[in-house]
Order: sequence, then structure tokens, then C-alpha cells
Amino acid sequence: MDFYERQPAPKAIVYVFIVGITFQAAVILGMSWLFHISSDGQEPFEILPAAGSALVFSVVMVAMWQTTLKIWIDDIGIRLRMPPFHLFSERTIRWSEIESVTIRKVSPFGEFGGWGYRWDLGKKTGYVWNGKQGIEVKLTNGKSVVITVLDLQGARTALEGRVPVLLKDISR
Repeated sequence: MDFYERQPAPKAIVYVFIVGITFQAAVILGMSWLFHISSDGQEPFEILPAAGSALVFSVVMVAMWQTTLKIWIDDIGIRLRMPPFHLFSERTIRWSEIESVTIRKVSPFGEFGGWGYRWDLGKKTGYVWNGKQGIEVKLTNGKSVVITVLDLQGARTALEGRVPVLLKDISR
């Protein structure tokens, strides 16, 4: 049985960016107003820097909100696509490269410092997007790839019979 999942962006990303836009615009407008008052009106009150930074923040927010993590588990292996990191291609982990898969909890901030395509200088890469549970794919070269998955049962069904599947306690 094959598996496909499309994960939308975490809702918290929008809230973080809205707070960020508001805070940044308030700070820039406040500083401009203070310069305007302290110079007895000689310095102009500028709105353009605040509007420009809000525009940049908004573009980044829309890009993050539109980013999706797509996961396929099929006869080829485990395939991943997460634009903008994979604009014209996808990452394919072939079955021959996989030693085992562990179904486990994932802590986006605790393990990876946030959401997105994450890596450390060691042996772990993360596709951490929407969810607190997922799979850790242990590769034959000693490295591992952590992928958040919303439908764990569907992923487990697709993995069983193809590679050894280990379970960690995910009820906590």
C-alpha cells in the first residue's frame, strides 16, 4: 500500500509573523515619531521604513504559509518535496538506503530549533513542518532523517513489509 500526505504550514507561523509585523512597525513608527518630536519638527515623520519592513514581513509570511511538505511512501522509497527547498526536484530515499524506521514524537523547537528543512552539522536532517509526531529514518550510512507525519497509521501501513518499523511511546 502506498501513502501520500500533504502537510500545510503550522498555524502558529501566521501568528508569529503577525506579531512580528506589528511589533516591528510599532518600533519603527515610534522611533520616527520620537526623532520628529525631539527635533522640534525639523526631522520629518517617516512612515516609509515601517511600511517597507511590513511589506517584506508580509511577503515572507505568505511564502511560509504557502509552503507545504509533501510525502510519498511507495515502491521507490520515501520521497519528500518541500518548496522552496525543493523547487524543481524532490528528495528520494530509496529502500536500499534505509536501515530502519522509528515512529516517534518530534519536538520541532526542542530538537531542531523550529519548523522547516533543518539539519545539523552531525548526522540528522529534519523535515519538520506540521505535527508533533513523525518518523525517523535511519540510513545505512549512519545518518538519519526525521519527518513529521500527520497520519501515522497510514505511514506505518505503507512502511511495514518494506523496512523494519520500530515504535517509540508516542502517547505522551
